[in-house]
Amino acid sequence: MQKWVNFLRGSARLEISGPFPERFLNVCSVEGLGFWKAEVRSPTVLRVTVALWDLGRARRLAQKAGCTARRVGGGGLPVFLFSFRRRYALLAGLALSALTAAFLSRFILVVKVTGNVNLPDSVILTELEELGFHFGTYRPSVDQRNLANRALEALPELSFLAVNISGVYAEVVVREAVASPEVRDEDTPTDVVAARDGVVVDVNAFSGSVSVEEGDAVLAGETLVSHLSVYEPAEWSDGQTFTGITHARGEVWALTERTLTAQTPPPGGHR
Repeated sequence: MQKWVNFLRGSARLEISGPFPERFLNVCSVEGLGFWKAEVRSPTVLRVTVALWDLGRARRLAQKAGCTARRVGGGGLPVFLFSFRRRYALLAGLALSALTAAFLSRFILVVKVTGNVNLPDSVILTELEELGFHFGTYRPSVDQRNLANRALEALPELSFLAVNISGVYAEVVVREAVASPEVRDEDTPTDVVAARDGVVVDVNAFSGSVSVEEGDAVLAGETLVSHLSVYEPAEWSDGQTFTGITHARGEVWALTERTLTAQTPPPGGHR
């Protein structure tokens, strides 16, 4: 931190010459003049670094100590800018560059969309552009919460949208909405069928009639619970069975086989 402070305020390197140059250091300590990088060059010469604004005061204290002070170098931002005092074009270009950077930092220069899988970036960016948010938008004028709410209303494919702005960079974070499952009509006759091949472990029908038993091997698409319900004959009937049509519902557990494949790099990295 002190290094940056010294750079911003500038520094001057002084060579102190005299019969007793160490007196200069004592005088500086008494007068409260800060210095650093003291270097003894000879019994009568030493060098120190002081803040640029303390240059005149250091010379006066050197005379007070019976020594002479000669500037032999310096550094920092003021020294750098002073070197351009006769190079007006370079100085003007430096000032213009600083003003341009400060001006452009007030605008959005990069817009990135993250979190989307199925909805393309172009659809989201187009909708935001219609709402007034795009490359070159004046950053202080953006109401991030209001913008996100309006964009969500216009994009039903999304369940979440947030606009995070950092400097000239804007990140649009989205989460896509989960599609609602298809609701079947309970009055429509429907079978419960196998989704894949397997061996039945347990079956429990809530409505309809069971078509398989524990231990049966079934193929994908085979009926497990039928929509046809068979009712036992009643006492008052003539012994005939009755068949009804219903929306089959039930739980069927089965053992299935799946094959997973994966590729890993050989030891030592890719070849």
